[in-house]
This record gives sequence, structure tokens and C-alpha cells, in this order.
Amino acid sequence: MPNPSTSEQTHTSQRPQAVHEPFNWLTDEAKNYPMADFIALAMDVSGGVHACLEIVESSRLAQSENIGRDPEDVELPLVTPTDAERLLRFAMSATWLLREHAEQRVNWINEQGPRHLQTLKERAK
Repeated sequence: MPNPSTSEQTHTSQRPQAVHEPFNWLTDEAKNYPMADFIALAMDVSGGVHACLEIVESSRLAQSENIGRDPEDVELPLVTPTDAERLLRFAMSATWLLREHAEQRVNWINEQGPRHLQTLKERAK
């Protein structure tokens, strides 16, 4: 029986520890490309925000089309008005966090970028 105090991280085997592997937009070869992680994050966040906004818009459209309809002809919206507001707040929060992350990258580029580029140029010679 395995020792329960032994962490899974201490295994030296290259064998996967689970069937599920986290999704990543980047190939293993591209993961170390400068800012690749930020670009993948931007894809995920923007895709999620887009989906939220589509759901909210579809729900609002269904609600507006229901005005004046008989109850048996009412089309149910995808989400309730309360859930639509939650999705909007989520979308606003997600884009704010993405902006914060981008601002950190811009600050690094402004502070370290020129020196980093110069180092890369010198190494290429």
C-alpha cells in the first residue's frame, strides 16, 4: 500500500497521474515563447466573456419579444434577468482582471523590454 504521506509530486515516473490533462492552446514547443501564456489567457477570457454576452443578449431579446404575447406563446429566455446580471458582472470582472494582467506585462516591457531585447541581439551576434 502506498505511503499516504508521500506526495504525488515526488513520483519520478513520467507516467501520467490521471487520464485528464489540462487543456492548453499552446503546443509544448510554443509554451516558452515570450508572452505566449498571456495570449492563451486572453483567448480564454475573451471567449468566455463573448459567450456570457451572447447569452445575456439572447435572453434580453427573448424577453423583449415576449412583451404583449399570450402566456402560452412566451419564449423562455436562456437565463433569468438575475442570472443575466450575474453574467454581466462576471464579464466585467473577467475583462478587468485581463486588463490588470496586461498592465503588468506592459509595465515589465517598459521597464525590462529594451534591456532584454539588447541582450537577445548581443547573443545573436
